[in-house]
Amino acid sequence: MSLEFDKIWKYHTQNKLFSLFQTLENAVRQNYFTAWSAGNSRWALSCFLLDEIKVTKNEQNEIAHPFFDLSSVTKPLFIHLLLPNTSFKNNLSSPIPWEPLQSINANLSIQNLMNHTSGFLPWLWFGNFETIENLTHKIIKKMNQSFPNCQYSDLNYYMLARIFEKEIIAKNENMSWESIQKNVFNKFDLYHASLCQQIHSIPFFPYTHVSIEQKAQKNFGLVHDTNANILALQQTQSPVVSAHAGFFGNILSIRKAINHLENRGLFEQCFDYKTKHKTDRFVFGFDTPSNSNSACGILNWEQDSEQIFGHLGYTGTSFWVNSKTKKFHTLLTNRVGQRTNNHDSSQRIFILEDLILNKKYLFLKEKNSWRPSCADEITEINQLFFSKNTLVWNDQVIPNYANILQERIKTGNILWEI
Repeated sequence: MSLEFDKIWKYHTQNKLFSLFQTLENAVRQNYFTAWSAGNSRWALSCFLLDEIKVTKNEQNEIAHPFFDLSSVTKPLFIHLLLPNTSFKNNLSSPIPWEPLQSINANLSIQNLMNHTSGFLPWLWFGNFETIENLTHKIIKKMNQSFPNCQYSDLNYYMLARIFEKEIIAKNENMSWESIQKNVFNKFDLYHASLCQQIHSIPFFPYTHVSIEQKAQKNFGLVHDTNANILALQQTQSPVVSAHAGFFGNILSIRKAINHLENRGLFEQCFDYKTKHKTDRFVFGFDTPSNSNSACGILNWEQDSEQIFGHLGYTGTSFWVNSKTKKFHTLLTNRVGQRTNNHDSSQRIFILEDLILNKKYLFLKEKNSWRPSCADEITEINQLFFSKNTLVWNDQVIPNYANILQERIKTGNILWEI
């Protein structure tokens, strides 16, 4: 470790933050993932290989934190960013007046769908379908209407997208999914795969790194989620968007969204609901810690168990908010994107950002040693890599995704306290 790198940790941060860096980099060495971002209200940290993503600069001409496939973290963010634009914003528990549900006498509410108490199957492969209406009716017919019991299902959020589509778009000729992306999601630097198909993100598939001459023409999809890919690639007149997955974002995207929802008082509402419905796992679409070994890294079960809300993503993403202390933390990884060839010699970039003091530090790892770097140097090296090489999906490998529960817990343990 270089003297300059050591100084940053010693004089500008807390020792616990360095412990977090070591924990996540150790997981990289075990091939749990190749890239990660972690942060809270003050700190934003990111570390990734320089040859796995085309780096971008922000408005200040600084290297931006990398984008990840957020997977199911999409669910609560998508719904709560759009909910104020619907007639359901103050009425989550009344039956939804929507013909497809009424046709089978399903008295479901928005809350039933958000909290996975609708009776929809846990998963359904969308496959080929003629129209979006055809797919919607196919899904509804397979619903189990004994819905009071919680059964986690992506189909709830597919349905919420269809209902919001009717509420926001069908009732307003000036609205479209494209305008929603531009006027709502863009404000938080969240980009949906069905609407933005040229996102430079950390790989979310098992991949290898080969010369461009060896490149195989393989389509690995726009996101990791199969059904989200099926919808995003549909050749229809207008985009088919689902709320169950599809968002790309970075560590600061989540921070912006959390601050926005906090300012609306949403997490206080979650706490009020949880104190009255202690056995409910989901609250307005947010997950809650189920025990003291929760992935949120809860520090005091007796004190905090009813005031923490968040969500996990299958690709190795998560965020958690304490509704009372206003603290939160986020972890983004590409758990599903293991590299299938050796990357020990590849250059690695580390971004450490103090969001309170508005300071950002860049480091480059060469030959197992970290040294200070700058945006221009990193951009130049990165462009050199991408002019000669490309990432290729390795479909010869059966993925064996790592269990990163301990990394999630350690991240929470540290970031709740600093």
